[in-house]
Amino acid sequence: MWLKLLKTNNLESLLKPTIIKGRYRAPAIRGKQRQILKQCFRRAGLPWIYEPITPVINTTSCYNRMPRETRTQRNKKIKIAQIRSKLVDMDQKILDYRKEQIDNRPYTGQDRHLRDMLLAYAKGHKRKQVTGEMQGPGGQFVKKKIGGSGGKLSKKDKHFKAQTEEFLANL
Repeated sequence: MWLKLLKTNNLESLLKPTIIKGRYRAPAIRGKQRQILKQCFRRAGLPWIYEPITPVINTTSCYNRMPRETRTQRNKKIKIAQIRSKLVDMDQKILDYRKEQIDNRPYTGQDRHLRDMLLAYAKGHKRKQVTGEMQGPGGQFVKKKIGGSGGKLSKKDKHFKAQTEEFLANL
């Protein structure tokens, strides 16, 4: 029946409901028939223009607007951009920090002793004589030189001094 109506009437008027003498009349083509027509249009490669595109509710109604995002959600993109910009040179900063920590670390143990010896030889100082208080005869305290032979260097110290002078000359 609706195919006969298509020959005589406009398709758009057949798809819309009508009001006749104040009473509502259903569209002539509805439901399943409408879907069959839609499929035929799609198979033929024609656009289905008989249904209006429904607008997005959020843009037309102030009551159904999208809720405002929380502060953390709004700032998330900014924070991600800041983190990415800081990560660009982070490898170099880590290397610089580690180098600074190693350079500023105080010398301990043998390193400290070696540094002190190198500084002393570089300045040309002789080995310091260590003095201590010893109890002499009769219970008196006497200052006595401990170690060293009056400012002369032993073979070991002479060898070490020669090596350090050679090392400092190469610097």
